[in-house]
Amino acid sequence: NDKYLAGQAEWTSITWVENMTTRWGSCTPSTGRIRISHRLKQVPDYVLNSVIIHELVHTWIPNHGADFWHWASRAPQLERARGYLEAYQRWGCPGDGPEPQR
Repeated sequence: NDKYLAGQAEWTSITWVENMTTRWGSCTPSTGRIRISHRLKQVPDYVLNSVIIHELVHTWIPNHGADFWHWASRAPQLERARGYLEAYQRWGCPGDGPEPQR
């Protein structure tokens, strides 16, 4: 928060949830609760961090306008994380399926 968001974000909890299948995370600004999809438990730290920073910005900016992206784009390796999440959404996470036949 201090490092990337200048201490702007105020949250009460960040929790893993099992019932989130169409989003990577969600935020309820009025309560400061952030939920992260259990599907992200296996991803690299830079991917998880980008999703958490995205949701932290929502604690004070609810929409995805220019102000939102001014802050959310401060996540390290954001473009790489976006690519990872796009591939994950399309093909799944490494380790999700059976071992390939040799």
